Amino acid sequence: MTVKATGTTTAAAAVAVIGDSNQAPPSHVINFGCGHPDSSLLPAQLVADATQRALLGDHDDSNGREWLQYARGSGSLPACQALANFLTELYYPTNTDTDTNSNPASREVVEPHTLFFTSGVSHGIQLTCRTLARMHSSTKSATEAMGKPLCLVEDPTYFLVPAIFRQSGYDLQPVLTRRSHGLDVQELQTILEQIRTKSPDRLIVLYTIPVHHNPLGASLSEDDRQTLVRLCETFQLFVIADEVYQGLTFLDNDAATTIHAPMALRSSRIISVGAFTKILCPGIRCGWIQTLDTALLEAIGQDGVLDSGGCSSQLSSGIVMNMMTRHVHDEEEPALATYMTFLQKEYANRCRHLCKLLQDASLDSSTDYGFDFHTPHGGYFLWVTLTGVNFDVDEYFRSFCRTNHDVDFKTGMSCSSATSSELTPFAKSMRLCFAFYDVSELTKGVDRLCRAIQAYAKQSDRILSSE
Repeated sequence: MTVKATGTTTAAAAVAVIGDSNQAPPSHVINFGCGHPDSSLLPAQLVADATQRALLGDHDDSNGREWLQYARGSGSLPACQALANFLTELYYPTNTDTDTNSNPASREVVEPHTLFFTSGVSHGIQLTCRTLARMHSSTKSATEAMGKPLCLVEDPTYFLVPAIFRQSGYDLQPVLTRRSHGLDVQELQTILEQIRTKSPDRLIVLYTIPVHHNPLGASLSEDDRQTLVRLCETFQLFVIADEVYQGLTFLDNDAATTIHAPMALRSSRIISVGAFTKILCPGIRCGWIQTLDTALLEAIGQDGVLDSGGCSSQLSSGIVMNMMTRHVHDEEEPALATYMTFLQKEYANRCRHLCKLLQDASLDSSTDYGFDFHTPHGGYFLWVTLTGVNFDVDEYFRSFCRTNHDVDFKTGMSCSSATSSELTPFAKSMRLCFAFYDVSELTKGVDRLCRAIQAYAKQSDRILSSE
């Protein structure tokens, strides 16, 4: 039996706690639902120095004025080359002991003509899905008979992405995604077989987060990646791979010693979207699309807005280019790579700390509830299922936590891509972000969350009997 909240919590109050997802939480509330970087870690001085160098150079010359001018839609050639070099070093580092990477002739290389600058991942997703729909409809004479384009979306998924596809004219269909290993490729194949039987020409796009999934924290295995490539070719499937968390792999963890290369390098039907949002700062508004499909990139460049205004991140790409290429303070790596290494270590420490807090709380013999989770190896998020209780982790419980205990989170149900919350399997799950708070605040937040669970359960004896 599922129990709803009683007492001071109302449906209106539950709705009231939902605000602008880009707005920072109030200082008195520890909000694990906030998927932002810690403001105290943002590299203000590094960005300021890079901006000055990009615009004025080392000798106050005028070479940097190109970043203040219009540019081609995909970005300036020097910026694309710098990004290609940066990604090549990120995915195929030369400082490893492997024979492949130690031999420049056999080393994989990201080519600049496969890249297209955007103002972020969401912008890249929107440009890609709208361009695919436009290209598909122009090649088919019976557009109405094909039906609306379809986007298959992982369930659960990044909670803001369904609106991008819906507003771009797509129907949505959820695909089971498991917390242990991400997208269920076998279910995906079953869905594709059913769709292609009825609609052989319909445009089908899969949106996936293959590495350090938001909200699950899982990553696709190599076998599942190969299966996904095969499904693309067999069922004429396009894939938009959201790879914004690639650079936040915890390299000091035994389970993840390398950063996954982009899915786009495996097939021309796969489009990777990335950004400097998580590895630098959200305000820089600079990202990229990567694909081997040069016709798609050309079509993206014909987007009306880009055709009119040119590159959407011209100035920011110049600033980031400087950080990708320039060394500061005698560091061995360029400024951005050095900062990324710092973030990887800092977030790994915070993730371990949060997991230890939840594990200790679960082992507390004075309580009957527990936290069930898989430890992530990168990214921002931990997916936690509350056990030993017979109430749902819903907006009523969330409002109770926020109003009475100054702690907040993202409910699992709000991350579902399914249309009916009554059918969601995530009723007792929550997404916790470990990036926004330091270890002392994480400790305080878990303590508040535990107190809230106990108080909420006590109201009507909601803790399940241990008998």
